[in-house]
Amino acid sequence: MLKAIGAATGKVMSSEEVIEGTLSTMSPRMLGEALNANPQFTIQLVRELSPSLISSVFNESPEFVEALMTRIDTGLVAGVYNRNPSLILDFIKEIEPKVVAGIVNSMPGFISLVLGHLDPEPLAEIANQNPEWMARYVSHLDPEVIAIVVNENIEWVARLVRHYDWRLVTEVAERNADWLVEVVRRIDPKLLSRLFNQNPELVVGILKNINKRVLAKITREAAREGVFKGLVYEVDLEIPGMGSFKRCDLELKGARLRRKQE
Repeated sequence: MLKAIGAATGKVMSSEEVIEGTLSTMSPRMLGEALNANPQFTIQLVRELSPSLISSVFNESPEFVEALMTRIDTGLVAGVYNRNPSLILDFIKEIEPKVVAGIVNSMPGFISLVLGHLDPEPLAEIANQNPEWMARYVSHLDPEVIAIVVNENIEWVARLVRHYDWRLVTEVAERNADWLVEVVRRIDPKLLSRLFNQNPELVVGILKNINKRVLAKITREAAREGVFKGLVYEVDLEIPGMGSFKRCDLELKGARLRRKQE
């Protein structure tokens, strides 16, 4: 019964004029309580709303969305996402990245709690299909907030990264190199080591295609923060003025990369 009502309500409310008039008189606290009390209704309601309508609410009323999010159960937020991944993909294309980043920056504790309930695979697929949007989105995120969320959700982040396409990571990194360096400075070095070890194909794809200056900047900072501590590489070396050496054990404790002079 509630599912049918939710579907009917969603169709009726798929109008910007109706939504704008409703939000202007609605309390985020009261709406949050109503949605929490009727999770099946909420999930069906969101499923029937148009992506353009949802994006317009985010873009035009970010303060209302932020106030509402803090009053909705994290499990309900995850349920809406997990059962409507295609809807999320459609509305992401229309929402302003800066708006979403602003909401994330303002509530790291809430975001951290929600992540544990989310399926990371469809979220990664959404990101893979929208590299331009993701690059703009990341540029507005607070590195300190992201580091907090990442450090508190290492297992989940490791599962998320497993599904990333190297093309996405490369584009985001090249367009936000300074931001990425700030994040690297703040996150647990064990996580970065783990991501390298568990995702060799992703790492190789990034290393082969990323801008070498960006790679040098990130590597230098990662080495400074101890990301490579304890890792021993077997490498072939060519040292100017000293010759070539085969199968040397190398432990990277610091790094300053530059392009070889031809």
